[in-house]
Amino acid sequence: MRSFIKTTVFSALMLSTLVGGAFAASGGIDDSSGDYYEGIDPHADALNPPIPRMAPMTTSSIHRTMAERPRLTHVLSELRVYDRRINRLRPVAANSARHEEADIRAQAMAVADRHDGVIPGRNYQQLQREIRKLDRDIVRSS
Repeated sequence: MRSFIKTTVFSALMLSTLVGGAFAASGGIDDSSGDYYEGIDPHADALNPPIPRMAPMTTSSIHRTMAERPRLTHVLSELRVYDRRINRLRPVAANSARHEEADIRAQAMAVADRHDGVIPGRNYQQLQREIRKLDRDIVRSS
């Protein structure tokens, strides 16, 4: 059994090395491919790096990044604070609080994924209620 595992691992390493070498040796990509880098130069080095092409910003994307994403950032930063407070609790109380915190984090990320990184107002209010409940539970458990 050990020989089979060693052979499999060795084969996977060799295959990935060969494929990676072939990919690295393929050189530059032409500009018409819509590559991220503008003007790919196969002779580019650390002193002459390719210039990344920036996507045009629209007013809706500017509005979204300025007004809506702080909700997700705010929720996640609050959860980080409560995670530190959970670390000070007894193990039994900490486990239940950790599960509650993980559920809130998963719910926030799922809502943000469904809405392109934005947390709508109703969902944000619901998350805030759950965070306040988590805070009360942590205070009661300490």
